[in-house]
Amino acid sequence: VDARMAAGIAALRRGAAAVAAAPAVLHDALDETVGELYASLGGRTLELVAANAALRKEVARRESIEHALRCSEQRFSQLYQCAPVALWEFDWAATRRVLAAEGAAADPPALERALAGLRLLDLNPAARRQMGLSDPGSMPTDAALWRLITPGTAAFAAALLRLHQGDATCSGEMRVVRADGVLRDLAFHAVPMPADRDTGEERVVVVTLDVTDNKQVLHQLQSMSLHDALTGLPNRQLLADRLG
Repeated sequence: VDARMAAGIAALRRGAAAVAAAPAVLHDALDETVGELYASLGGRTLELVAANAALRKEVARRESIEHALRCSEQRFSQLYQCAPVALWEFDWAATRRVLAAEGAAADPPALERALAGLRLLDLNPAARRQMGLSDPGSMPTDAALWRLITPGTAAFAAALLRLHQGDATCSGEMRVVRADGVLRDLAFHAVPMPADRDTGEERVVVVTLDVTDNKQVLHQLQSMSLHDALTGLPNRQLLADRLG
């Protein structure tokens, strides 16, 4: 098409006999050029329309996913804050490194060193009440946390060791010291979470339940069943148990 247009323009410049035919040649060439241009633009426009529709669909899909994630986060946050049981969130990446270095034969001192690397990330209001922390916004430091769980160090460290060795969850019981100095017995259940690729944090969520009062009631019931209510002396059931 360009060659035909160039030939027509050259003929006009020369003033040749083809002058009369040149406008028709140029007109045909221009029609063909514009036709091809519109065809190309039309095809490209259809491609852009299709691409725009695909992008709109992808944007809608991502917005739907983001909305679902926000709703899920809001539900988890509300459950976390309003749950009647105590919830603790720890970063145990440093603890896992120590446990990995020690191997399966980790002794009590090694377990204590591993537990010292535990970092408290968050705790819910029920956990604050359980530990006697009066300030709703208070967050115990890692050193303060270590002092609180010192009586139950061995049991808690052993549970984390089981998690490190591959257990999906682990449960146990440990003794802690409340902020007011009162000793309490806590039943706990620990669940590891997927690692955060952005921060490198390896999180574990621990649910704790104060069982001190239940244990006292159970002890009283056992004592009542094995001793005479009037004299407090051992009864026949306790005698049979001891003889057995």
